[in-house]
Amino acid sequence: MTTPSELRVLPDAIPEELRSRDQWVMWKWMQKGDKWTKPPYQTNGRNAKSTDGDNSNQPAAETWTPFDNAMAAYQRGGFDGSGYVLTDDDRFAGFDLDHCRDPLDGSLEPWASDIVDRLDSYTKVSPSATGIRIIVRGTLPPKGRKKGNFECYTEGQYLTLTGHHLENSPVQIFD
Repeated sequence: MTTPSELRVLPDAIPEELRSRDQWVMWKWMQKGDKWTKPPYQTNGRNAKSTDGDNSNQPAAETWTPFDNAMAAYQRGGFDGSGYVLTDDDRFAGFDLDHCRDPLDGSLEPWASDIVDRLDSYTKVSPSATGIRIIVRGTLPPKGRKKGNFECYTEGQYLTLTGHHLENSPVQIFD
């Protein structure tokens, strides 16, 4: 199976309030069965973690890096992109909408367009160009965080960020 292509990271298009935090990981495509995944990595090529919930003695935060380090590792090669790790102390909620965008004309499925309009915050195109990521400042209800092609998190996950802005959406993160 051919490795998927991805959008290049546009560092300057990622909001400063994310770039200023030391919560960055790298990712590269990995085939798992008949599906492609994007596991997180440290800049040294070792596995990174988004939570402390495994058998490793290394705290998750020790596997993250500042944005500038992540971009330097990305420029050196060996990684397909970077991602931001959501934590309970950064006040961000991330929304991951998969398989909702036409990569050729940029149009969104109606369900995704409705979510973009309702959240009205920083929205960018996913690495595959077929999904979107939205980041807001806020909290989430305890249930209903994953359904079909929709997921949302405030901690314990990372979001791939390309910096490719979704047209007609805000470039800032709002409450």
